Amino acid sequence: MNLAPEKHDEFDQQLWTPLERHFTRANRVIDDFTLSAFMRDFLMAKDGKYVRKENVFETFEDRKTAEDFSPEALATELKRYAGYYVVIRGERFDPHTGTGVSAALEGINALKVSTTYPLLLHLFERRTQGALSDADLAKAIQLLVGFVLRRHICGIKGGARGYGQTFSKACSSLGASPSESLEPYLLNNGYPDDMRFKSAFVSFDLYDGQYCRFILESIEKSRGHLEPAALAGAEIEHIMPQTLAHHWRHDLGPDADRIHATWLHMPGNLTLSAYNAMLANSPFGEKRRHYAQSNIGITRELTSFETWGEAQIRQRGEAMATAAAGIWIGPSQPFITPSGASGVREMDPE
Repeated sequence: MNLAPEKHDEFDQQLWTPLERHFTRANRVIDDFTLSAFMRDFLMAKDGKYVRKENVFETFEDRKTAEDFSPEALATELKRYAGYYVVIRGERFDPHTGTGVSAALEGINALKVSTTYPLLLHLFERRTQGALSDADLAKAIQLLVGFVLRRHICGIKGGARGYGQTFSKACSSLGASPSESLEPYLLNNGYPDDMRFKSAFVSFDLYDGQYCRFILESIEKSRGHLEPAALAGAEIEHIMPQTLAHHWRHDLGPDADRIHATWLHMPGNLTLSAYNAMLANSPFGEKRRHYAQSNIGITRELTSFETWGEAQIRQRGEAMATAAAGIWIGPSQPFITPSGASGVREMDPE
């Protein structure tokens, strides 16, 4: 409506159709849901104000009719941001290869935190403007993954709306140097420190959580093996089994039921193994012989334990927590706000 009729065809062919291609399925049908989500994330990335799903068109119309804008310039900008979007969603690799950006984005998409997308769009644009280097962008993404994962392990509620408001507001709060201001911003919005995270990790019900396999695989990959194991065929294995046979009760002692109820699903008692069905509730000694043949480092390392019980599960859990703190980075010390309160807080619910 803001173009002269004689410019419609040229606009559609040169600007709008290339934009829509980023949201077109293999059957050549436009994915309206993803396109709408992109427009919403674009609006939040540009203004740093939270937009409800049902208000996308209204907000877009209100903002653009309130300003003297160029349809060509806006479509060009949308096309550029759409290019960022497909990389952020993991549909294409970052064109700046070897920077670690695509690898960092794997964490975002494994956690399924699309609420970060407005801030990520903002950060990608800041890289285009020269305010962020490739390394800065990769580090920023790692901070976001660490922020979300650590809060999840620590049981700090966020909620889609809470995170949506926090990450959209960041788009207008980072200032001229986002590489320096992002971490303080996250700290002020409840970023668990290493001690709190590691303590929570050891006693976290990992098995029943949504990120169990992702966390175990990430710890395994962090070992940096020159010949990494193929993990696709491995299953999540309970070292102390889910059903206690007589020999397990004997080995665990008089507190067997308490130990089983307390530690069964904790990180220290979980690993990855292709022998899961075969081993079932076999004695630890028999499991240990199979673990020795494993190509998976976190499983093969179990052979360093002669027995398996509460002390060993805790010890291994603590080692895994230290590894996790190095993968999902965060503050080394508790953050105290200027008022003297802890920086960790819950966010507004959906």
